[in-house]
Amino acid sequence: DAMIALAEANYRLERYELARAILERGVKIAPDRGELYYKNGLVELKLKDKVKARTNFEEAVRVQPRLPEAHNNLGVLMHEARDYENAIVHYREAIRDWPGFTTAWLNLGNALKGQGAFQESEVAFKKAIEIDPNYADAHFNLALLYLESEVPGLSVEQRLQKAIDTLNEYKSVARGKMAKDDPADKYIAEAKK
Repeated sequence: DAMIALAEANYRLERYELARAILERGVKIAPDRGELYYKNGLVELKLKDKVKARTNFEEAVRVQPRLPEAHNNLGVLMHEARDYENAIVHYREAIRDWPGFTTAWLNLGNALKGQGAFQESEVAFKKAIEIDPNYADAHFNLALLYLESEVPGLSVEQRLQKAIDTLNEYKSVARGKMAKDDPADKYIAEAKK
C-alpha cells in the first residue's frame, strides 16, 4: 500500500517514469495485486504507450478479475480500436462489480451505439443519468443518439424532439462548464430543421 501511495504521489506530480519504476518494482514483489498493474496501465496511458497500458490492464483483470476500473479502461482501449464486442464485455464486467459506475455506463452506451444496438445504448445512457442526474456527458451522448440514430419505436419527429429536450437538459446540467464552442445549440438548431 505504501508503494501504491508513493506511485500515486509521483503520478499526481506528473513524474510518470518514476511512478512506473515504483509500480514495476511493486509487481515483482506482489505479482498477484491487480491494482499495481491497473495503476501502471494508467501511467502507460500518460506516457502514450497504449500497448503497454493494455497489457497492464489485461494483467490486472487476470490476477484480480473484480477490478472495475481496469475493466473500464481495457474496454476504452478496445473501443478505440473499434472492437465493440470485447469493449462491451469489459464495460459490463465493470458495471457488474460497480453498478453505480456512471463512466462505464456511458462507455457501454457508446460502444452499443457503435455496434448499432441503439435501444440498448439508450438504456445505458439513461442508466448513467438515473445514477447521476447531473452527468452532463450522459445527457449529451443520449441527445446525439436521438439526433444521429434510428432508435426503434421512435418516429423521426419523436427522435428529434427527444434530441432537443435532452440537449436542453444537457445545457441546464452543464451550465457554467460548457466551452465557448460547445455544439449543443448547433445541434438543437439542426434538430429543429
